[in-house]
Amino acid sequence: MSQSFSFLAFQQTGTKLEIIGPVDSTYVPLGHYMLFIMSKTNKSGEAGRPAAEAPIIRLKPKQQPPAPKPTPLIRRAAVEQHVRITLNMRNEQFMAEQERAPVIVGLTPVRPYDLDPCWADAYEALRNIKDIAAIRPKPSQEDSGAFVYLKDDIIPDVDVWQKQLKEVDGGSYQIRNIELTLSGVVTSRKVDDDEQLTLAPTSTRPLVVLAPFKADSKLEWDNVAKAAKQVTSEETCAYNNLLKTIAAHPSGLKLELSGRLQQHETGKYSLDVKSYIVRSGSA
Repeated sequence: MSQSFSFLAFQQTGTKLEIIGPVDSTYVPLGHYMLFIMSKTNKSGEAGRPAAEAPIIRLKPKQQPPAPKPTPLIRRAAVEQHVRITLNMRNEQFMAEQERAPVIVGLTPVRPYDLDPCWADAYEALRNIKDIAAIRPKPSQEDSGAFVYLKDDIIPDVDVWQKQLKEVDGGSYQIRNIELTLSGVVTSRKVDDDEQLTLAPTSTRPLVVLAPFKADSKLEWDNVAKAAKQVTSEETCAYNNLLKTIAAHPSGLKLELSGRLQQHETGKYSLDVKSYIVRSGSA
């Protein structure tokens, strides 16, 4: 379904083929293709046979100059001046209109492609998740992640999200990690002989236990290696630095925390702290 093929012109020099690519994306849309070499028709009139293996190639657009920084009047100006609104312009305008920090959803494609060529399918699947109010038009192709904005200040149920995603995409993507930003009061409590940091619950979300950021906490994805990228020293040290910060404020401290969300038992969550910002003095 939704597949097509196109015969390409080529020039042969000995055993070398120089293939002439399509010049018009109207008939050959941009994206990923399998490139087959066919043998000639034989003397019996039988059709040529394709090669046993076909490399996957990607047709990319020509390099465009940097898009101008959008303004609140970008759409009106574009109409008046007949300027083509690019995806980057739409993306920048969309980000400027959001009041909350995004939730970053790490999507691992099951197919042998990266996120970009199948983004339209992933976008529609994300729209099926009931907690999501809006989706940034452009994903992070480099890290294989989508940016979504929630309807309320809640903690996502990862299992429910995966189920609702699969209802539309049929399992083409797996949610490997969810990274979000939460604000609230952080305090310390004794658990056995260790200090444990927690983010206080609110009227819309439960208590969240804070934890160190580790290798498997990394959301950013390496499409070539098919593995998470390396964590940085700043990320792995964030939790210990936070422990020291909270030690100086026994009554708690108002913070903005970012990191990987983990879901445990029903209604219990933890956040692997990647970074934090102090928003005020003691709670």
